[in-house]
Amino acid sequence: MQEVEQHEQRRLQQLQLLAEADEDIRRMNQPVQYELPDQSQQEGGELFKQSFAELSDMLDGKQGLSLKRAVYLSEKPYYKDLDYEWFCYLIQKEVDFVKITLATENQTTDNEDAVKWMLYRLFSDTVQVENE
Repeated sequence: MQEVEQHEQRRLQQLQLLAEADEDIRRMNQPVQYELPDQSQQEGGELFKQSFAELSDMLDGKQGLSLKRAVYLSEKPYYKDLDYEWFCYLIQKEVDFVKITLATENQTTDNEDAVKWMLYRLFSDTVQVENE
């Protein structure tokens, strides 16, 4: 009879552990809700809202997707006077630099490996530029 009572006690303990595990799993599957303070009144807050709205429009298909524009939008709130045309100009200067440097290495933009190599050098190395 004592064996039956011990078995029943173990069974009840196992059921309790399973119930606790189920509760833990249920809590883990709930979405995390963060309570963040409203920063929209801070300097640049309106720019963040505008950028977020435009990025949302891209993701919702209301506006065409553009990686260049998305990067610009993520930078604009930090650099308040950053103009999109100037941003594009700076990128084009980097593209031109890569093309010229590839040409000095007897490579073309058709060679993907050479382009990747030159981009790596551009972002990670000190590249000497000489005026001609």
